[in-house]
Amino acid sequence: MVSAQFTWSAPWGSLFASGGYLQHAMNGAVVDTDIGYPFSLSLDRNREGMQSWQAGVNYRVTPQLTMTFAPVVTRGYESSQRAVQIKGLGLLGAINYRIEEGSLEGMNIFLAADKGREKRDGSALGDRLNYWDVKMSIQYDFMLR
Repeated sequence: MVSAQFTWSAPWGSLFASGGYLQHAMNGAVVDTDIGYPFSLSLDRNREGMQSWQAGVNYRVTPQLTMTFAPVVTRGYESSQRAVQIKGLGLLGAINYRIEEGSLEGMNIFLAADKGREKRDGSALGDRLNYWDVKMSIQYDFMLR
């Protein structure tokens, strides 16, 4: 498995690009094949000969509010027999808000929606997979004084 992410930061936010290749499917409990793709929720990357490519932007609307837009493309095979080719395309939109004052100072709220489509002609799962994933997390960091 080879995976990398490059990020360019600016005062208004950041641009990022990720790429990865997985030769053989791995046990997900041992290795997280999604580790280089923090901005994609739904597309499966733990398959045979899987390539993944993603580019995106994080735009800082205010010092507390950031919006993310990140498409991802995958290509690979469903199994080691390579009988069923996978062609995936996903699009993620996300909002992140950090509370910087008051009794909830340090709370971080993240909401993301990801639309994924895969073409898998001949798959037992169906020739076309279409799905939505939604993720929300609330993290509260505080300092003990």
